[in-house]
Amino acid sequence: MKLRSLLLLGGLAIAYSHRLFADQDAAGTESAAANLQPAYCESVSQGPVRSLNLHSALKLALCKNPAIVKARSDIQAARLAYDAEDAKYASELEFTVNENYQTGDTSKIQNLFATSTDPVEIRGTSERLYMSLRWTAPWWYKSEFKYEAAKSQLGIHLAQVRYARTEQDTIFSVYKAFLAAVVQDRKLRIENQKLQAINEQSLVQQKNFNLGRSSELGVVIEEGNLLNQQLTTGDTQELLETKKSELLALLGIKDDPAIVVEDHPLQARTVDLQAFGIDKALQYQSQETHIQIAQQAIEIDKHDDVWKPNISTWAGYSPYIKSVGTSQGREINDWVSVGVEVQVELPNFSASDAAVKVANHDKMVLSEQLQNIAEDTRSQSRQLQQKLNKLIGQMDLLDKLQKVQERRVEAGRKSVELGSMNQLEFQVLQSNLDATAMQRYDKLFDYLVAEAELKHLYGMEIVENIR
Repeated sequence: MKLRSLLLLGGLAIAYSHRLFADQDAAGTESAAANLQPAYCESVSQGPVRSLNLHSALKLALCKNPAIVKARSDIQAARLAYDAEDAKYASELEFTVNENYQTGDTSKIQNLFATSTDPVEIRGTSERLYMSLRWTAPWWYKSEFKYEAAKSQLGIHLAQVRYARTEQDTIFSVYKAFLAAVVQDRKLRIENQKLQAINEQSLVQQKNFNLGRSSELGVVIEEGNLLNQQLTTGDTQELLETKKSELLALLGIKDDPAIVVEDHPLQARTVDLQAFGIDKALQYQSQETHIQIAQQAIEIDKHDDVWKPNISTWAGYSPYIKSVGTSQGREINDWVSVGVEVQVELPNFSASDAAVKVANHDKMVLSEQLQNIAEDTRSQSRQLQQKLNKLIGQMDLLDKLQKVQERRVEAGRKSVELGSMNQLEFQVLQSNLDATAMQRYDKLFDYLVAEAELKHLYGMEIVENIR
């Protein structure tokens, strides 16, 4: 009887697969690794800030404002997302090596050709090596990745548009805050001049009282006027510090009373309202929504395009080596195989239809939002232009009133010298002039802000030559 048992050691497989990605844009890779800050930020001082003019404040905000820094980072994130999606839509090349080793352990059998009666042990081994190369094209079955890459490419454009809008929003906010600080500083100058004049008048009144030239009532009145003006000046000073704090917060700077906000020319320029064509404003305000609508259109196409087979071509090579007996006789056989493999996965049409309905709904919502943006933009443009025309008329009246009051103050000064007008009456004239000047600053501020807001609505540069 021949008894034979086999011990299976095989099944040892070594596999290696490699994916060939599409060539990446070298410039895109370099930009992803490059510094996020623009070149003009290199000139921004890294040390403590001691004074700020309008241009330095705007440049500081463009480089360090947290919202801008995040929007700049979002562009890089969108580029990396596109690279990731684009890499998925690529050819796949897979190389596989599989080795199978098997040995058999037989019982001892009688050697018929040997003189000895002892049985001889005979062992056998076999080895199978299989290598295959498979190439899979992405043209059909990877169509969903192609659509995702297209959406991600639009995502880069969307991030860039949002970054530009964040810059514009920040410029407008800093410009408004800077002008508010400048106007408040000019108001403080007027209040300080009034305080100095009242203080001088109070000293004169006290001196005249000591000489018996005036009554105690006059001294008390001047002391009351001085105290009231001190309170008013203090309130104006406090409001200036508040305006400065609001400005510094936009620049990412801790509140520091030592920082000086430099003066800035405040002049109302004649704005050519005919240059503000509404089409430009509509185009600027609807950029984001148009991109989002395009993304939803791609999403719809992706779910409509679901019936795609997986097509692969492959080639394999497999040598078979067998060794039997103590003489180690070897038997070698090999074969080569090639073929094409097609796999078709039945899609879930109901899930795809549901996804298309969702994408269509989102696209419809965005289209309605686009209409609302157009209506709001037209309304805001109309209101801002009307506001500018109204403010121009108000400032013209204030300019005329200020000139009249300046003449009255000059005439009153001469009357005081001649003794036909007392000092209290003259102070009333001066106070009216100061009030008109401060009112004009308020109207001028409103005009400059409305002009900047109109430019902001149209996507125009509020302040040129910042970068």
